[in-house]
This record gives sequence, C-alpha cells and structure tokens, in this order.
Amino acid sequence: MRWLTTALAVLLSLVLSLLLGHRFTADSQTAEADPNLSFEIDVAPQDEKPDGWVILAQGGEVEYKRGSAAAGRWCVALKNSKPGEWARIGLPASLIAKPNTWYKLRYWALVRGDSVRYGWRLASADLKEVSDDLGAMEDVQAGAAKWRLTQTKAFKLTDAELERYPLLTFCLDGGTVGSVDLDDIAISRSSPD
Repeated sequence: MRWLTTALAVLLSLVLSLLLGHRFTADSQTAEADPNLSFEIDVAPQDEKPDGWVILAQGGEVEYKRGSAAAGRWCVALKNSKPGEWARIGLPASLIAKPNTWYKLRYWALVRGDSVRYGWRLASADLKEVSDDLGAMEDVQAGAAKWRLTQTKAFKLTDAELERYPLLTFCLDGGTVGSVDLDDIAISRSSPD
C-alpha cells in the first residue's frame, strides 16, 4: 500500500509539473507577444527604446522617459523645437488590429507648447511615408502641461492601407513647435461614428 501512495505522489507531482510548465510557457509566449502599449518593456536589447516600436525623427526628438508617465514608470515624448521638424513612433498594426474592422484608440497625452498637432496615422515600415490621418489626428492644442485621456474617432484599416502602410504610428506634425508625451495606449473595437 505504501508503494501505491508513493507512486500516486510521484504521478501527481509529474502531472502538476507538466501542467505548470505548460502554463509558464504559455504565459511567457503571451508576454513576448505583448505590443508594449504602456512603454514599460525595454529588455531586448536594453537600449533606452521601448521594445516593439520603430522610431524616426526629422529634426525633432523622441525621448524614452522614466518617472513622468501617466501610469507606470515609462512614457515616450515627441518634441519639435522649430517648425519643419517632426517625430514619429510606430508599431506593426497587425499586432493590435485586423483589416476591415472599426477601432478607437484611447491614450494619455501631456501637451507642452502653444500650437501642438499630433495623432495617429498609418506609416510605411521605415516611418518615412505616412497615410492620411485616419480621422485620428487631434486639432491643434495649446499645452496645458497635464496628462489628459484622449480617445480617437472611429477608424477602419483596409487591407490595401495595411499593405502599403504596415505601422500604426503616433505623429507630432511638422508645423508644430512643442512636445507631446504619450502613455498607456488602448485599442478597442468600435462601430462607425
């Protein structure tokens, strides 16, 4: 009888380790697939840039900032110090959206400057070419220097757009002098506005 109890304990231990091992594997796969919408992940490599994001600035700057985020520890700041500069940060749209589906984006923004225009566009893989504004660009804002929760109008991404412009991109426009900090992005399905 003692051998049966031992055998059952070993079998139970084996089954639990297999189940827990599978669970940890699934969790780690989920973590790797995280699109890093809160900018908290910088591990591969640790390069002071948020993992998964493509960054491009033409005269402007993109800064990965610690300690001044809307939530968590990190956010991204896009800055232009003179007209004609621009800054963009994008991630593959396929990570968070499907073609021919309506979406809205919700995000936190902190604006500094007198006439800041920013928002969401689709962009080429190198961020050099952008699409129309998806109806998701903010009107020119005067900076209030405090975090504000913002939601875009509903937009739909088509197969043709995503083929030409695979990155969903946050842009600080070229005619803008000032900065916008971006944090805690969320995307949800929507119906047309």
